[in-house]
Amino acid sequence: MVRSINTGVVLGAAFCMQLSLSGVAHAEGPAVSGLNGKIEAAAGAADGGGDTHYRVGGSVTLPLGRDWGLQADGSYQDYGQTAGAGAVHLFTRDPDRYLFGATVSGVQSDAATLGAIGAEGELYLGRFTLDGWAGYGSLDYDETVAPDKDGGFAMVGAGYYPTDDLRLGLGAASVFGADSVNFGAEYQFASLPLSFTFDARVDEDGEASGLAGLRFYFGGERKTLIQRHRQDDPRDRGFDLFAAAGRQALERPAVASDFTSQGACEAAGFTWTAEHCT
Repeated sequence: MVRSINTGVVLGAAFCMQLSLSGVAHAEGPAVSGLNGKIEAAAGAADGGGDTHYRVGGSVTLPLGRDWGLQADGSYQDYGQTAGAGAVHLFTRDPDRYLFGATVSGVQSDAATLGAIGAEGELYLGRFTLDGWAGYGSLDYDETVAPDKDGGFAMVGAGYYPTDDLRLGLGAASVFGADSVNFGAEYQFASLPLSFTFDARVDEDGEASGLAGLRFYFGGERKTLIQRHRQDDPRDRGFDLFAAAGRQALERPAVASDFTSQGACEAAGFTWTAEHCT
């Protein structure tokens, strides 16, 4: 697990810098094979099954000439509280070697607005893919009593394709000091542009969540899953940002004025002075 945000940012930035030096000017294939997209829906549980949640989303990707691509992501999730997330990617790619670009993303919930911008990269090594996204973000709470946050973030991951239609992945993320690890799997049914997806995440406090769902691909010719991932659409970074930020994107942090009894005040880490929590 990424243990500190500074370490995560350094590793993520170094990974993306390495990709930028890997020969962006020597792409041998188009960055995007053609106009394409995906629609998906998933449901799951968190905290040992106590809370159910779901998400729906989609992406559209289009080529900008031969060397560049543009993608827009959008998703809506309900984790007891609702939030919308989105991202825009501008990237160049050699489908046999790498992807490198810039991505801006945002999350809007009832409690806060989260925005992030950074460099994104993927490196293709046979059946392995290494990916990363690192940059700077800010989290603004709707209530002025809550302290806002800003600083670096980083997400890194590795995927392996045992077959052309199955991907297994591991990753780690750090967003404003919230660290987590995640596992993902996707299996595309051989006769359909449809896949089964599974995502699980554990944060530094040991709280776990999981989602299982279906993803439908549209546009272009029939492809294997590994071809779709390397020739068509990059990851949905809007959802990645939401998932990695955790509860801090849905709930404002507690402040002293929330507590009216000494016991609750001190249990929350504040000081009880003159019949007030400070």
